[in-house]
Amino acid sequence: MGANNYGNANITFRYKHPAKAENFNSVLRGVCPSGIYKGGTVSYIGNILTLAPYTAIFESSNDKATTITTTSSIDLSTVTTFGGNASSATPYVIMRYTYSNVISNYPDYYQVAFEDIQSTDIIICKVLFDGGGVVNGIDYSEAHTAPQYNKDLNTFNIACDTFIKNKKINKDITTGIDVNTTTNELICNTSLFFTPTADRTLDITAGAHFADIDLYIYNNSDTYKVTLTYYMSNTFDVLPNGYVALRWNGTRWIIFDSSEMKKEIIRELDANYTASKFENNTDLFFVPTADRTINLTAGARFVGCEVLISNDASSTYKLTVSFGGVETIDIHFECKVKFTYSSTGWTYEVLTDFSRETETIIKGTFLGYQKYRKVVNFGALPNAGQKEVAHGIQTPYTIVSISGIAFDGNTDLTLPHTNYSTNAQSIYVFLRHSDNKVAVGTGFDWSAYNAKIIIEYTKT
Repeated sequence: MGANNYGNANITFRYKHPAKAENFNSVLRGVCPSGIYKGGTVSYIGNILTLAPYTAIFESSNDKATTITTTSSIDLSTVTTFGGNASSATPYVIMRYTYSNVISNYPDYYQVAFEDIQSTDIIICKVLFDGGGVVNGIDYSEAHTAPQYNKDLNTFNIACDTFIKNKKINKDITTGIDVNTTTNELICNTSLFFTPTADRTLDITAGAHFADIDLYIYNNSDTYKVTLTYYMSNTFDVLPNGYVALRWNGTRWIIFDSSEMKKEIIRELDANYTASKFENNTDLFFVPTADRTINLTAGARFVGCEVLISNDASSTYKLTVSFGGVETIDIHFECKVKFTYSSTGWTYEVLTDFSRETETIIKGTFLGYQKYRKVVNFGALPNAGQKEVAHGIQTPYTIVSISGIAFDGNTDLTLPHTNYSTNAQSIYVFLRHSDNKVAVGTGFDWSAYNAKIIIEYTKT
C-alpha cells in the first residue's frame, strides 16, 4: 500500500468515499462490457413485438456502466420512441440509455436502420420480414449478448456475435465455397475459404462498415483460381493454394499481404544448385566462378510460383538449368530468365535485353537444341556493293534465322529488303561459315542507313 497517487488513480470506493448513486454506477465501467446478460428475447404477433425481461449493462458517458433489470415484458408498439409496429425499413431493435443524476431515468427503445445505430446502443435483435413487410422471424446473430465466464471450462461463452461500440469482435469464417460470390458490407473481420472445382469470382466492392476490418481469402484448390474484384474494376487473382489479405481503410480495400507478395531472395550463389519444392516466389542470383548446374525439377507448391535466375558473372561462365524431363537451357553471363510454374510444369521467359551485342538465350529449341540470339552492330550499309562484318559467334553453330533493321533517322528498313519495282534497290543478307562473317549486299547507295543484324542459332 502506498501513499503516492501515480497515474491519477480514481478508486471506487475509496476510504471515506461518499456513497452516491453516480459512484455506484462507475463500479463496472471497464470491467464488464455492455450488453444483454440475461433474457431480452423478442416475440411477435403480426408486426407487434414484445421484449421479454432482461438484465443488461449500459455504458454511458466516459465513466458509467449501469446495470438495469426489467421484471415484466414490454409491448414495444406502446413505447413512444419505438414508433408503433415493426417496419422492414428499420429492422434493428435497440435500446439506448444515458446515465443522469435524476430519479426518473430509464432506457428508451427504438427500431432503426443499421446506419443509425449509435456507439453506445445495445442491439436486441434484427427483425426479419417477408416480401410483403410482415414479420416472419427474429435474428439474434448481431445481438449485443455479453460474453459470460464459464468457470468449469475457464473460458467465456459467447452466445452469438459480440460487439464493442458497434464493431463485432468475433470473426466470421466461411469454408467450402465453390460458387461465384458477392459479399455484402462486412461488419467484422472475415475469412473466406474457397475449394473451387472451376475458376471462381469474388466481388467485395460492397466494402465494410468500419475502418480496419480485415478480410482473408484462401484458395485451397490445386488447379483453379479465384478472381477477386476489390475496388471499382481492379482485380486480383488468388492462385491455387494461395491467399490474399485486405484491409478496409474507410473508403476502399487495400491489399496488405498475399502469397504472391512473399518472396525469398538468395544472393551470391556459386555452386551447383538443386532446389527442393519452392514454397514462395524466389530470386536466385548467381556469381559463378565456373560453369554451374541448377535443377528445378522438384517443382513448386503452387501454380503461378515465379523463380528468377540471374547470372551475374563478370566473365563467360554459364548456368545450365534442368526444369523437367530432359530439357535444359543455358543462362549466360549477364542474362536473366524467369521460370513460372504451371499445372504442366515450368515455363520460362527470357528477360535479357535482346538488343545487346552479346550472346543471349532465347525461348525455344531448333531440332531439339536450345536457341540463342546475337545482335551485330553492322554500321552503315554499303554503296552499291557488299560489306562484311565478323559476327563473333563461337563455332560450332547452326543458323536458325538472319534478319535485321536499318534506319536513316527517318525510315526503318527491314532486312533483307526486296524492291519489287526496282530490283537494284533490293538488299540481301547472308552469313559465311568459312570466315564467320555476316555480309550485306546492295545494288543501290544505301549508305545513309545504319543496320543491326539479328542472328538466331544453336550451338551445334
